[in-house]
Amino acid sequence: MKKGTTFVFLLFLVFSISNSLSGETGFDYKKVNLLRWMDPARRPLTYQQYLESRQFSGQFKAELVYRSPKWTEPESDVPICVIINENLQPQIGDAFSQFIADLEMDGYSIDVFAANNNFSATGLKNFLEVQWNSRQIVGAVLIGDLAVPWYEMDEPPGWGGSHVEFPIDLFYMDLDGLWLDTDADGLYDDHLAGDGDIEADIWIGRLFGSNLTYHGATEVAGMNNYFDKNHRYRTGDLRLSDKALAYIDNDWCMYG
Repeated sequence: MKKGTTFVFLLFLVFSISNSLSGETGFDYKKVNLLRWMDPARRPLTYQQYLESRQFSGQFKAELVYRSPKWTEPESDVPICVIINENLQPQIGDAFSQFIADLEMDGYSIDVFAANNNFSATGLKNFLEVQWNSRQIVGAVLIGDLAVPWYEMDEPPGWGGSHVEFPIDLFYMDLDGLWLDTDADGLYDDHLAGDGDIEADIWIGRLFGSNLTYHGATEVAGMNNYFDKNHRYRTGDLRLSDKALAYIDNDWCMYG
């Protein structure tokens, strides 16, 4: 099926579901407002403020510090890489080692790298692309301060027409697409297929806590606590209640 036909079909499907749900509930989901920042006292960081709030290293480097042993059943061997900030790793050694062991128990084969927090996200992306091509990784976990790619765009008039800029880890997921910074200001502003496509090729998880400092909290304490809870959940000692809070944007509100 051609992409254009698929897109039209998906639009038809979404509108059909929306109309169906609207008929059942009597509520017009098109009246749901766009998500907007509501905190009157604080604003989200701009790209410039992000740059000023971090200390960056020189040229990107990553050192292999651990590799999972070979599994006896290669078909259950799921390759991923874990990249941790080189300054954070020695401060959370025991908890981090437990996290790696927990992932291995779930069947992941892991290369662990200690990396610096380079100013540009390009170095880290190129590194992930090498891992994707050589080991066929399915995903990567980024832990601690590591380069954050940013994107900027002008919203369509129907959304308010504002100029917005935001972090975008999709930059690390799409490894064969083309990302452009047409005005050379450090923020990407266009995303094209290039020689590949614009779909995600791997998944990315990010654990980041250096900015969580309320009530005397520290990044090290937060990471240690997280990995402890993660281990207890994986081993059945900690269970979650059957509750959830979802913030659904108006585009997908009919699924909420």
